[in-house]
Amino acid sequence: MRDELGRDRGRLSRRTFLRYSAVGTGVAVGATASIAPASAAPSRPDWSALGTRQGSVVTPADGSRFAEATAIFNTRYDSTVPVAVVRPRTTAEVARAMAVASRRRLSVSARSGGHSYIGASAADGALILDLRSLSTPIAYDDSTQTVTVTPATTLFALQTFLHRSGRALPVGTCPTVGIGGLTLGGGIGVDTREHGLTCDRLVAATLVLPGGRIVSVSENRHRDLLWALRGGGGGAVGVVTSMTLRTHGAADRDLVLLGFPGDATAEVIRGWASWLPTLDISNWAGVNVESDRGGGVRCGALIAAPAGGGSEVARQLAAAVGVAPDFTAAATLDPDGVLLRLAGGTPNPPRHGFAAGSDVVPTIDAETAEAIVAVVRSRSAAGAAGSVIIDPLDGAVRSVGSSASAFPWRRHLAVLQWFVDIDPSGSYGSADSWIADAHDAVRRASAGAYINYVEPGGTPGRYLGANLSRLVAMRDAYDPTRLVRSSTEGATASPGA
Repeated sequence: MRDELGRDRGRLSRRTFLRYSAVGTGVAVGATASIAPASAAPSRPDWSALGTRQGSVVTPADGSRFAEATAIFNTRYDSTVPVAVVRPRTTAEVARAMAVASRRRLSVSARSGGHSYIGASAADGALILDLRSLSTPIAYDDSTQTVTVTPATTLFALQTFLHRSGRALPVGTCPTVGIGGLTLGGGIGVDTREHGLTCDRLVAATLVLPGGRIVSVSENRHRDLLWALRGGGGGAVGVVTSMTLRTHGAADRDLVLLGFPGDATAEVIRGWASWLPTLDISNWAGVNVESDRGGGVRCGALIAAPAGGGSEVARQLAAAVGVAPDFTAAATLDPDGVLLRLAGGTPNPPRHGFAAGSDVVPTIDAETAEAIVAVVRSRSAAGAAGSVIIDPLDGAVRSVGSSASAFPWRRHLAVLQWFVDIDPSGSYGSADSWIADAHDAVRRASAGAYINYVEPGGTPGRYLGANLSRLVAMRDAYDPTRLVRSSTEGATASPGA
């Protein structure tokens, strides 16, 4: 299959290719209702109590070094001011920092990749534990086919390392996302239908609890914590410093991009939703709808199939929707090529501003499909950018019970991710308002939302569903003072526009 994707990329935005910017912090489990976190730091804290090497603590007094240390992927949060950033090199140093924070009643948040949609790893007033300096290298165990990594290990570094051994993990596609945040919130991508969520692959972890206690988590030790680490989101009971995940075999893939007429978008969504459950789980297909900023919409479908099978899956999808695509682009790529192509061609996408949110839906009927198109069209009529990325949640995701892990959405069709890229002159306020309108438009069909797409104004129950009460009870037991910020804790506060 010839590589035609590059030639046709301009017909749809880069978000068609950046299918999953799955995010989160490198912080362990839990959920919060309305209980306040630990108080902010005293005005002149004594950072020497951390006992770490010179330069490992960066404060606002450090000027440009502090700005660099607090810069995360979404430039929306460049104005936030943590109390300090600590850069531990070892689990023992994380434990020391946690003990100091506990004694001094400092609220703690951890950074892995820095992609939290609410800027959790650059939170105002928090002590940030930057896990990118943890020194343990990636280690693959051929006897168990598992890989052990630190949570800040990026998806690009991890996948390229594994591919040398013919192995892989089901992960997202933004290359600078950290494996920790992705896993703790679930983890969806183009291998999800065949190999499950990233969190389903987690078999062990090292966790530092509030107060500095270090525990080993596995199926045999602290199984309650392992349950929560598998999709409960970042935050609440401690900081993960190491993760062991079960890999699967890597293989070449066909990627096929189909572009459909904009006026047929509702038919495409309906047809895709009816056809998806019949598709063999070795294949993946999602739909992207975006504003053309002129009152219309663009519609595309992206297929990932075993090498040699993409053309047949594309034919099946076109037949199911009853609409002929107006263009098709395709490529057969090795695992590294797939990762780079879905990342937009670069392992280091630039920082930028965006607003996003999500809805999880058990089905998509005709009314919901029309509502999705109408809300994107309304954004287009305003001359503004906006898109919805519709990603499958079926296949292997359903092989795990809804209460067997903290991730609650095991009997649902798809995640709708509402996304707006914000240019320097754009308005976050109007983007947030449009996302709120999108939630209203599909409220009848929505069961909740995906915690890795957490957004301002969200409530924990919306992301955790029926598993919320168990997570809150665990938080009460392991972190009663709310030392560590959960991934939903900042969701109730609106960031600056």
